[in-house]
Amino acid sequence: MDDTAVSSLQASDRPVFVITTGRSGSTLLLRYLNCAKDLVVWGEHAAILTELAACYAKLTRPSTLAFVAAAEPWVDSLLRKDAVVCSSDTMTIEWVNSFTAATVRQAFRTFLYSLLNQRIPSDIRWGFKEIHYGRSEMKLLRDLFPGARFLLLVRDPASITKSKFKWFAMRDATRMRGHFEETLRFFQFAHDEVGQRNPDTMLVRYEDLAAQPASEMARIAGFIGVELIEKQLQAIIGERSVRPSARTDHEAALTDALHKMQVTVDPAAVAKLAALHKGLIAHRAEALDLKAQAQSVPLEGPASPIPAAA
Repeated sequence: MDDTAVSSLQASDRPVFVITTGRSGSTLLLRYLNCAKDLVVWGEHAAILTELAACYAKLTRPSTLAFVAAAEPWVDSLLRKDAVVCSSDTMTIEWVNSFTAATVRQAFRTFLYSLLNQRIPSDIRWGFKEIHYGRSEMKLLRDLFPGARFLLLVRDPASITKSKFKWFAMRDATRMRGHFEETLRFFQFAHDEVGQRNPDTMLVRYEDLAAQPASEMARIAGFIGVELIEKQLQAIIGERSVRPSARTDHEAALTDALHKMQVTVDPAAVAKLAALHKGLIAHRAEALDLKAQAQSVPLEGPASPIPAAA
């Protein structure tokens, strides 16, 4: 959906979603986003979309809809309280239901919006941040809200690992291996997603947000189409003095962090995570370069693909 079509939608149809993994700076980004006029971005909600996405997929898969459509002639019979009599093994009311793909979509939209926005005015946009979502949840959100904007937030994997070890794994090496795998899955998803170059998605790096919060938030505000309340933004920036990581050898830093924690991880997995992060950094640099070119000289030809991870 292009920007003109999106801007004509109602506020409820233009949410903003922050998708990331834990300990990536999503709470800081959440605070900054809530400095925007006419936008409220909520916090986490126990990652309920994972189960909802599975339910939605079951209800909208072709086989389910085909069975329901085949039994549709019996809907009126049930409503009239007619006796359903069949002397053969022919299928009659086994799959009788009154829903369609369109009504399933509307029901899920209504549920999610009403669940999260019971107190929000109708002219205010909304959104949330969540640290446990990936491909299936993002697909659901795109289907339910075609006018949505997505912010994929990434951070240096070594910093994520150190923080998860302290706050999530509680310094337990065995538990930390699971958190490492979760981080790897998210980076693979983020790498694949930005490689699709969907116009509804922006990659945000925590290091940029920490180093240059005002300019980075101006870039984000332009993308999602909001106006920031400068006084509120500066108040948070003044309170949050953060020094971003200046690492260049991300694989070595990640390996060193895991070694100090005494967490054993397959070196191939470490190398893959570092490569995915490197690819995302390259994508970010290219996106900024393309934006600069677009402001001066019209671009010709397709954009180059995101560098593949090793």
